[in-house]
Amino acid sequence: MSGRGLVSVRLPESMLGKLRLAARRRGMSTNEFARTGVGVLVGLSGSQIMEIPDPPLEAANPRLSLYLGQEELQSLNAAATSSGLTASGVLRRVLNAALTKNLIPPVQPEEDKSSGTPLVVGIVLMIVFALLTAIFKARTASEQQKRTA
Repeated sequence: MSGRGLVSVRLPESMLGKLRLAARRRGMSTNEFARTGVGVLVGLSGSQIMEIPDPPLEAANPRLSLYLGQEELQSLNAAATSSGLTASGVLRRVLNAALTKNLIPPVQPEEDKSSGTPLVVGIVLMIVFALLTAIFKARTASEQQKRTA
């Protein structure tokens, strides 16, 4: 673990592959997937965190460095303190739960930029704004005429 939101964790090799695949399927980076997983920790007690199963041991456990960000790293450290685990142990459990229980929903795909829908919506909004401006100006002028009369 180091400062500035960076954390290193050893994951079973098969879990690392699943993590990368799950992140890619959701349109996320592994960092984003991990940040979302850490968000699940908010509100969990130390005993609840301890109940999250650790992934099965494997012969190969490569190290993965993840950028979580300061806020998520603080949440991770708080969860580690309350559970008595290391921060990497908590992260390993959370990622395992996220992968096995499908806790992280897919990211909604962006609109197809090639379709004309955003352009049409923009034009409609401009017309509505122009109409509202004209109505406001007409009311203001009408009220000023009443005051001078």
